[in-house]
Amino acid sequence: HLVLIGYWVGSIVLANLGFEHQLYGPGWLPGFTYSDMNGFGHFVGELFLHGSYSVSFGLMVVALAGLAWVRGTDSEWRSRAQMIRARWTPRTGIALGGCALLVVVFGGGVFYNTNVLNSYTTSDEREERLVEWERTYRPLIHLVPPRVVAVDATVELWPERRAYSLDGRYTMVNKSDAPIDSVLVNYDQSLEVERMEWGVAATALVLDTISGTQLWALDEPLAPGDSTTLSYRYSFEARGYPNSGRNNRIVANGTFLGGVGPSFGYNEAFEMSDPADRRKYDLPPKDRLPDLDDPDARRNSQFSIDSDLVDFGVTVATAPDQIAVAPGYLQEEWMEDGRRWFRYEMDRPIANFFSIVSAEYTVARDRWNDIDIAIYHHAEHDFNIDRMMEAVKASLDYFTEHFGPYQYREIRILEFPRYSSFAQSFSTTIPYSESIGFITRGKDDGDDHLASPVFVTAPEVAHQWWGHQVVGARAQGSAMMVESMAEYAALTVMEKRYGASHAKKFLRHELDRYLRGRTAERIREQPLIRTENQAYIHYYKGSLALSALRDYIGEEAMNR
Repeated sequence: HLVLIGYWVGSIVLANLGFEHQLYGPGWLPGFTYSDMNGFGHFVGELFLHGSYSVSFGLMVVALAGLAWVRGTDSEWRSRAQMIRARWTPRTGIALGGCALLVVVFGGGVFYNTNVLNSYTTSDEREERLVEWERTYRPLIHLVPPRVVAVDATVELWPERRAYSLDGRYTMVNKSDAPIDSVLVNYDQSLEVERMEWGVAATALVLDTISGTQLWALDEPLAPGDSTTLSYRYSFEARGYPNSGRNNRIVANGTFLGGVGPSFGYNEAFEMSDPADRRKYDLPPKDRLPDLDDPDARRNSQFSIDSDLVDFGVTVATAPDQIAVAPGYLQEEWMEDGRRWFRYEMDRPIANFFSIVSAEYTVARDRWNDIDIAIYHHAEHDFNIDRMMEAVKASLDYFTEHFGPYQYREIRILEFPRYSSFAQSFSTTIPYSESIGFITRGKDDGDDHLASPVFVTAPEVAHQWWGHQVVGARAQGSAMMVESMAEYAALTVMEKRYGASHAKKFLRHELDRYLRGRTAERIREQPLIRTENQAYIHYYKGSLALSALRDYIGEEAMNR
């Protein structure tokens, strides 16, 4: 009993003491997600190895327990020791040794994946690296980067081996009033940088692969108004599995690559945000966003600190049985070397904010006026396609009438596996998790309002206005312009369909989530107009406040 209790308590406290490796937790399966689109996918190997390690460890303990098992009433330690000696036989030794060997073999497999094929770090080490990054690079916050004005990329996906490469080219312009002699570059440290070439002579001063940070000095400063290019190539291939933090971006069926390409300049959003953690490491307090009245904050949009709107084009290669989709209009599709290629381009500048999705899709198509609507979905997930189509049409109807024209010729919803539970709006495309609408068999009677695909679809369509037409600065309150207004717009569309009583039920739910959210506030609860990306404010309080304002002044006045 003492051993069992020790194991149970240890499994809870060991991680807090820095013992976070999977090998310290036999019997506890690592986290995994089953997806209809991708099955058990890349979790199979990890589940097999860790499960076999746990079973082998358990059998070894069973063999030990069998030696000391108490029969009768005599439980003195001396008697038990004699009993163990009497029970020990060659067969017992073989069983115990065999189990121990299996523990070593399967445990070695776990170690090889987590510590050899991948880098093992504890949460404390990751915190220390983040602190070191801030202390090292925050002095460079004054470096104003050139602005990206054009993006062209070639992305090659190999879903079958969970690998991809990205060849990109940025055109950049110095839009500031002073020459630029140094540029800070940030990238995902899990990627391998194969090429980083500037269109002007430049020298690498820092190549920090641990944090994914580079510092380049331009041999001749870039004068105001001058432009240059940056060509780069990244690659990634999943090797085994890490101890924690699964990489779900590239998978066999349902790849969702977001945040593609490097960024420039010191981004305060990467800093440690928890006030208690900052005090722990003697870091100064920080706000989540610059002040609403800070004029410097208005230089940057909510999307980035290094670009405004950009000309965009991307070429994507994927498996022959998959469809790859990116923002823009499909210009060409072809087969080459057993790969399926797609070329997408935009006919107008868009936010430097895009993603690439690839999967085996069934495509449902429809039209609203002169707008093409397409829903790319897993073949078996056809429960709510009609309702999503209706939600897109109802949203286009209402938003076009009250907020202005939809700016593109197409709108596409793209299902991706339930490794995340959100939808996200990019120019012309809306990646949409299977877990929040595609796998739910809902009743269209107003009782399923929380899981309704209508209220997931409508705010994402609304973001084509609030976020992609009206763009907030990277300052307090921008989330009200984007998220709160999208929530208000979607709630209004839903109310038109289901009625006022249905909307009131939803608002009661929003009120509850707002009140719960504020109990976890770590810094301060801001007014809605100064929200600092605080979800409980800009989502839940925002929908309540704007709906109330509409009731006070009327729908037409509100929309004007």
